[in-house]
Amino acid sequence: MLKTKKVDDTIEDNDRKTSNGYEKIQEHFSTQISCVRFTKSSGFIAKHRCDIAACVRDYFADSSTVQESKLKMHETLRNLTDDCDKANDVLNTWRGGRYDYRDVTDRSPVASLFKQENFLSNKDESATEPTNMFASIQTHVNKAMEELDKAITKRDRRFACEVIPVGSAYEGTKIGCCDEFDFNFVITTLSSICKVCYSPESPPGFVLLKASTTVHDENLEDLFDQNGNLNTRMTKFKFETLAKQVLSSATFSDLTDLEFIDSLPLEEFGLTHRNVATKLNTRVELTFTKPVNKCHVLHKISIDLVPALHIKDWWPEYARRKELCRADDCLIVFTQPQSKYPWIGWTEPHGFVSFARADSRMLHESHPVVKAAYMVVKRMSSHFCQHKFFPSHVIKTALLWCLDEEDLMKYRSTDYSDEVEGDELLYLVQNILRRLLCFAAQDYVPSYFLPKCHQPVWLKERYLKQYHMRLYQHGLSYKDLFSLSEQQSHDEVLISIKTMFTFCHLMYWSLLSDNDDLKFFVSCTINPLREISYDEPHE
Repeated sequence: MLKTKKVDDTIEDNDRKTSNGYEKIQEHFSTQISCVRFTKSSGFIAKHRCDIAACVRDYFADSSTVQESKLKMHETLRNLTDDCDKANDVLNTWRGGRYDYRDVTDRSPVASLFKQENFLSNKDESATEPTNMFASIQTHVNKAMEELDKAITKRDRRFACEVIPVGSAYEGTKIGCCDEFDFNFVITTLSSICKVCYSPESPPGFVLLKASTTVHDENLEDLFDQNGNLNTRMTKFKFETLAKQVLSSATFSDLTDLEFIDSLPLEEFGLTHRNVATKLNTRVELTFTKPVNKCHVLHKISIDLVPALHIKDWWPEYARRKELCRADDCLIVFTQPQSKYPWIGWTEPHGFVSFARADSRMLHESHPVVKAAYMVVKRMSSHFCQHKFFPSHVIKTALLWCLDEEDLMKYRSTDYSDEVEGDELLYLVQNILRRLLCFAAQDYVPSYFLPKCHQPVWLKERYLKQYHMRLYQHGLSYKDLFSLSEQQSHDEVLISIKTMFTFCHLMYWSLLSDNDDLKFFVSCTINPLREISYDEPHE
């Protein structure tokens, strides 16, 4: 009896050690994952925020003190970076942009405990190399999405689909952890019976989908209205419900070693806190139930599922660069104009023309320096300071426009050396940032393949041209942002515009030399109703 008690005590003690050790590993992981943040620049900006804003104001005002302000600005810029060699600086930014999974498995003070307990077995040291871990996680997730595809088709033939990986994981441009994935689910059945129609009230990029022939299948009738238009809102809702039912099944978990996480009860699938009709994606979270490459993955896996249609032999009006696309690159996803154009009343359910597949393939096939530049700008945009500037799709659009420039076209393919040179990387990063600031000046992003389709610039913008509208309403220019009235200084949108303008320029200038001229990228006039093309910066 006494011997049994000692055994039980030993087991309990080991369980306690294991539990405590696992908590410490999670804490260590949470600490290490912040490595992608720019500690020096973010700390300096947080400490000297007001001084920096005043310096930008004086320099922007072009007053008699502009020379003094210029000297102060260059001194500030020198304090923002660790390396005076800008080419070396961007190389280090690129190399440090991915989380090293060995930080947990090899360097954690409690990792040895988990190795002994077979929680973290690392006999093959190469298994936890960042590239190998990223590839292994991606392989697991890709296979899981193929299982999801099969299960959806089996449950409801109306939603038989083809799964296509897109986004940063597919491109090889993910920063931080390997924890976010994007997949297009092309619904083949609906694609084969739909055609594209236009409506005068539809903004560029938005279309209607109509049955090409009379729908006789009673199983499909509830997806179309009485006029034969596809109800994209209902279609997306049913796809989301079906996908979550599969993801939450024990069969899916057993086949994929992934477990679905959802805060909502199963009977409430689709009734999320956001308006699902305006979102083109369904975001789900999964967690690994078993180690990958003998290493526990301590973070969740976020996946964007995007149902889409591919209409054979259809190409959108006003589209460009068709020669860069393949026949099935142009898709139609399910989102509504109101998500970016809130002044448009609710109308018939629309689809949105998407070239995400072409964008991702172009980046996937580009020279490594292109991928590196995209990763550097993404990392800077999110972690240069306390503010987040641009969504990743806006940065990608800026990059694609840059690759249209004659001296950068050579980077579209990997036909020559795969080596990433610091000077080339710096030049491309500077070009992308300049292009982003030009987007900000005109207050809209022209899509690469469909330039008449405009998107918001900033991460915090809720709809197209929100910032210029607010400036126009107050009769303000960018210079006026530094002399707001007391009432205006409490306007959150105006403060956001000032913040974005100030620190986004600072981020770009931090990559220039002391001899470079510090230019401002602003519009000559603030008029949201007039759409001006900015090929060159305006000073």
